Amino acid sequence: MPGNEREKIRHLLVLRDLQGQRTIPLKEATYSLGRDVRNAIVLRSRSVSRQHAILLRVTLPETEQYGFRIIDGSFKGKRSTNGLFVNGMKCFSHDLKHGDVIEFGNNQVKAKYYAISNLSEQAFSESCVAEDISGFLSEQASPVNPFETLIVPTNGVEGASEVALARLASFPELIPNPIIEVDIGGTVTYLNPAAALKFPDIRKLGVQHTILAGLTSAVQNCPGN
Repeated sequence: MPGNEREKIRHLLVLRDLQGQRTIPLKEATYSLGRDVRNAIVLRSRSVSRQHAILLRVTLPETEQYGFRIIDGSFKGKRSTNGLFVNGMKCFSHDLKHGDVIEFGNNQVKAKYYAISNLSEQAFSESCVAEDISGFLSEQASPVNPFETLIVPTNGVEGASEVALARLASFPELIPNPIIEVDIGGTVTYLNPAAALKFPDIRKLGVQHTILAGLTSAVQNCPGN
């Protein structure tokens, strides 16, 4: 298995509701969850709000990896009726770690989040259709916690306005245009998913990359430097 496949973190949500269990690979930048059929992930229970929660992909600084943050409520900032619980604790926002158990409403709908590495694309696809993924976890994959060494303040989300929450869920992680942040020394400090996909070697090459060539000298020649 190629090294880049082995190191890649893959994200799964094993969901159980009134219609049974299913495994959902998390590959998109954002998901809405709720009982309305227009949600990306439909939760089958009357105790669940029409749009109960949001899953938001969060890029980890200075890496090509990302984790997922779950937020109670809709994209418009409306909270769910019966709440969101992670590992038995009611919360508004939570950065998911491997093994976290999520409950929506009155315990009729549960999900377990997995973040795993050392798994090929084929094995990952097979795990998504398997009734029991414990074999993949014990024999092949290695559990990882994307946010383990990263401190991301989330308490500020609690009081977010409708406009702020919409911005959080849409920019810059979701837009199709590449966004690249570079410090004054020419080191790439941030890539949004579109940039990471379009320029997979830009962090390694830095200012040697075609689109960053000459950046350092341009910065140094700017007035005031």
